Parts: sequence; C-alpha cells; structure tokens
Amino acid sequence: MADDPLADDGTNPAQPPPVPPVGTVLYDELMSGIEPDLVTGQLPLLVEKYKDESSERRQERVERYKKAFMEYEKQFRAYAQSWEEGMKRFTHEVQQAQEQAVKSSDEKAFGNFDDLLSAA
Repeated sequence: MADDPLADDGTNPAQPPPVPPVGTVLYDELMSGIEPDLVTGQLPLLVEKYKDESSERRQERVERYKKAFMEYEKQFRAYAQSWEEGMKRFTHEVQQAQEQAVKSSDEKAFGNFDDLLSAA
C-alpha cells in the first residue's frame, strides 16, 4: 500500500491542516484572548453586568470594544490566511504524491512489459 499517496503509514508527509472551527467557536477562540466580555456566552449578560455603570465608564467600554473588534478582524485575517496557505501546501503535496504514485506504477508496468518482451 506504499503507492497510496493518502496512506497513513508514516511515509506520506502530506498532512492536512486542522479543520477550522466553525462560526462561534472560532470567534470565541480569538475573542477570548482579546476581550472576554465579547465572547458569545457573555454577550447576553452584559446589560445586567453593566447596568449601573456611569456614562463615562460606558464610553470607555465602548471604545475598548471598538479596539477589540479591530484586533479581532486583524487576528481573523491572519488565521484565515494561515489556514489557506496550509490548504494550498497540503493540496500541492497530495498532488505530488499522487503523480509520483502514478509514475511509479507506470514504471513498474513498463518494466514488466519489457521483461515479457525480453523473455519472448
């Protein structure tokens, strides 16, 4: 099974990048390191949490949230770019492995054919 480019026998260096988390999982993963108030589990609690804050404190928090969203966008773009590069690299490696497997198979077939002709 060494000719199988997708064989999981340790001979194939092509490993797919991790599957990206979906929607809220990815959002929470990135946002939790930026502004914990803005993870999805905290959003419904914010009104109660900040019900008694002064307008000055509220404005500070709004500014903090704006900066957090800008940082989130930056980190999300970097994550998406890294994942896309990983997928391109993986796809290229799989294609190369498949081409090599086909080439090896063809060489064996032609070698066997040559042997048959030599024996005749």
